Amino acid sequence: MAARPRPPAGARVWQAAGREFALRMITIIVLFVLVALAIAFTLALGLGPLAIIPAVIAVGVAIWLLAGLARGQTPGRAARRAQAPELLGPGGPDDPDRGP
Repeated sequence: MAARPRPPAGARVWQAAGREFALRMITIIVLFVLVALAIAFTLALGLGPLAIIPAVIAVGVAIWLLAGLARGQTPGRAARRAQAPELLGPGGPDDPDRGP
């Protein structure tokens, strides 16, 4: 019976490195592509201001979400904890049951 062929040396390195190394490499590649896209949009003629505005908004949303998750509070939980509005009274301008 013939022996199984051995995998190339490079394949053994990847297998030995394990899943953690592969995830790090994927993360680095994705970040590199995103940075390259941001630079390309910023350097494109006339698109600088258009690329900066969404980037600033995205960074703000990311910081907001990370701060909320660090406190253990999801956006849904924050909405459920909101207080009920205080109406001005029956028949007032904010009364949903007010007649015409």
